[in-house]
Amino acid sequence: MTVSATGPAASLGIPEKNTIALMPQTIGGQKVNYIVLDDASDTTTAVANARKLVTESKVDVLLGSTTTPNSLAMIDVAAESQTPMISMAASAAIVEPVDAKRKWIFKTPQNDIMMSLAIATHMAAAGVKTVGFIGFSDAYGEGWFREFSKIAPVKGLTIIASERYARTDTSVTGQVLKLVAAKPDAILVAASGTPAVPWLMSNHIYVNRGSDESAPPGTSDVSSAGRSGPRTFHTVYDNGAAGSWSIEKNAASDAAVDVIGAVPGTQLLLRFALSGSSADSPYAAFVMPAASAIETYDRLMFTARANRPLRLSVQLRGSGGADDRWRRSVYLDQTPRVIQLPFGDFRHVTTVAAEHPDLAHIEAILFVIDTVNSRIGSNGEIQIDDIKYAK
Repeated sequence: MTVSATGPAASLGIPEKNTIALMPQTIGGQKVNYIVLDDASDTTTAVANARKLVTESKVDVLLGSTTTPNSLAMIDVAAESQTPMISMAASAAIVEPVDAKRKWIFKTPQNDIMMSLAIATHMAAAGVKTVGFIGFSDAYGEGWFREFSKIAPVKGLTIIASERYARTDTSVTGQVLKLVAAKPDAILVAASGTPAVPWLMSNHIYVNRGSDESAPPGTSDVSSAGRSGPRTFHTVYDNGAAGSWSIEKNAASDAAVDVIGAVPGTQLLLRFALSGSSADSPYAAFVMPAASAIETYDRLMFTARANRPLRLSVQLRGSGGADDRWRRSVYLDQTPRVIQLPFGDFRHVTTVAAEHPDLAHIEAILFVIDTVNSRIGSNGEIQIDDIKYAK
């Protein structure tokens, strides 16, 4: 077995590798030996691993790899050695057309045309007419674009912009701004694994929402892409003490709010450590009074960074009690970024309330770390500053 336990596809390869512990130890009365190699999300290494497994280990079956490019690269090895190969990647190109080589190849996921059909059907039902596409600049991304291009016109969709990025890219801001400038009703992201593209990972672009998109990293609005950014602001926190802030948490977890130096002025340092059992639903919440001014604005903005990659749940809490909460999560890492969260994008925690929060009844803003996005035992620090309402 060769999997991408490291590299850009590690978030897929690691659980695949861990699954081996759950696999049967005997099949048909015969003992099964599993040999697991890491191809580091690299096609050359995947081919080398495949050759090593069939020539040195004399395996009866090849499992792998995690990604479409790696799996495609391994086909020749499987065909030459006449070793059945089962891929965990999705592209139809891995198994189609069934020729002399691909008769040895199988895969576990559904074909991308099936996923494209489901997405296109949902888009059409939501009133989407135009679509922007962004995907990997490899066989996976091209396969998605090819299959989605087939089904889009059938569902009355028009692809009006298309962009690509490498799996290892650390920024896709330029491509995203081009897509947003084209003003599509929706954007399809054809990506998998762990590419370092925080904005795409955490800032969904909702359909038919006008100018509600969250801004790319390092920017406060998307006006440079043809959309009007916020022009009026109400500062909630910018320098100074944190006297009005409070902490809420389960009994076993720890949390603290400190004021630290910044350039210029000061900022807040939120420290947390989640502890307890899963039955406790561990959490740490940093609570700030909302102020009545919130009802005259349409979004929350703040600058933030974390000491490690994590997801922060930003919540609006109303006067109706603990369950009267609306939330939206954002991705943070060591890079400071300006976050924009339109209030219309927040969703109720029970999903049964009204579509949008009633800002006149919002009493507090919560910055929450919980087990929805973090593991029990995790800890970290978040620096936050320049919190304001905008419109």
